[in-house]
Amino acid sequence: MSKSTFPDDVAAIDTMMGTRAGPNARFNYENLTGIKDDASKEMNFPAQYMFKDVPFSDQARGTDGEPQDPPQGADLCLPFMDRNNVQMAMIGIGPDKSEGRAMIEEHPDRFFACHEPDPNEVMGSIRTIRQLHRDAGLKAVTAFPCGRNPQVPIDDPKMYAIYATCCELDIPIFCCAGVPGPRLPFAPQHVELIDQVMYDFPDLVFVTRHGCEPWEDLIVKLMLKWPNLYYSTSAFAPKHYPKAIVDYANTRGADKVIYAGYFPMGLSLDRIFAELRNVPFNADVWPKLDPGPTFGHGAHPTTTLVLAEVDRLAGPGMSMLDVGCGSGVLAIAAARLGAEPVVGIDVEADAVAWTRTNAAANAVDVSASTTPITAVPGTFDLVLANVLPVVHDAIASAVAARRAEQGVLVVSGIPDERADGVVGCYVAFGLIEKRRASIDGWTAAVLTGPAGG
Repeated sequence: MSKSTFPDDVAAIDTMMGTRAGPNARFNYENLTGIKDDASKEMNFPAQYMFKDVPFSDQARGTDGEPQDPPQGADLCLPFMDRNNVQMAMIGIGPDKSEGRAMIEEHPDRFFACHEPDPNEVMGSIRTIRQLHRDAGLKAVTAFPCGRNPQVPIDDPKMYAIYATCCELDIPIFCCAGVPGPRLPFAPQHVELIDQVMYDFPDLVFVTRHGCEPWEDLIVKLMLKWPNLYYSTSAFAPKHYPKAIVDYANTRGADKVIYAGYFPMGLSLDRIFAELRNVPFNADVWPKLDPGPTFGHGAHPTTTLVLAEVDRLAGPGMSMLDVGCGSGVLAIAAARLGAEPVVGIDVEADAVAWTRTNAAANAVDVSASTTPITAVPGTFDLVLANVLPVVHDAIASAVAARRAEQGVLVVSGIPDERADGVVGCYVAFGLIEKRRASIDGWTAAVLTGPAGG
């Protein structure tokens, strides 16, 4: 056997983790009302005919049939995460206070939120997504098209409303694709339906879940075609990762395959990470830049605009401050162009964690923290502030003060119709606008001082 290329020194981000195990796990499937066969109705887990070793299940292989009473929530997940070097995990939440919400509030550096709406309730779903994004820091939407009753295909108009909301909020959708495990008709999850969605929503970040079988070759073709289409490894033991996906990752798709587990729904983390070491990935395939759930995945127009200015402005020996660093895309780009020191700050602890992880994976030095902008010491040759207009309004004075005398400030995250007002905030502090650019309704502006370049 060839030597494992698995990186022991890089923490993992798990984009699919549950919060309930044992008898409580049945509550995960209350909405799965379309199953008709009696055998499935007797299963704790509706795909248990495929998963023989479900953690903490009294129906798992080799158990005595007695119900188990495992811990729930963070007490369930954190010991397994710590043992297997999983830094963060995406967990599901709803509009009401729940175990998932409590986990994120108590451990914001370990868990982040996704939500699975019911597309059959179009306006209710949109309202809930917006509410959770505003109030609970929602980072992604998830979908199980075959699991709804009635089913809602990937390309259904009701899904289009959810896609549009994801684009507006700049969050990805993680969507099951391929033949489902539960005994339900598969047509709503045919991989070919994704093609039209990506055509109609080129800004949508669409991440597949649950394997795309038996159309693995087709999803590879589509990922080559559509830059914002990704594949996650959820619900597959690593020894069963499809050959087409492993081959794609080893050739052209290293940045298109995202890790997701399936704990505790169907697989144990211990098994997943034991088997990951034997997956025949090339050494350069393991994640180099995982944008995770934070704002700034590299495809959004605001990130594109600021990256263009970083490429133009950053260079060896320049100091740089990234305000609202998100996943670290901008800070890492500057560091790779030779900027130093590079400092990133964000109000969200999970964003700081992702920036640190991504910087380490790219072998660059980025000092990331939740330090308030008013407490950041010194000034910088290049200051980036890719944040929402309301944040610009609140911190413009402090951001302007962090620019060195001959330094440059790049501001973005601004809808076109708000650009004059936001830029005006900085002009009021003595800065001069040098240029402005816009892509798809979003603006970035470059400002200097009176003697700046």
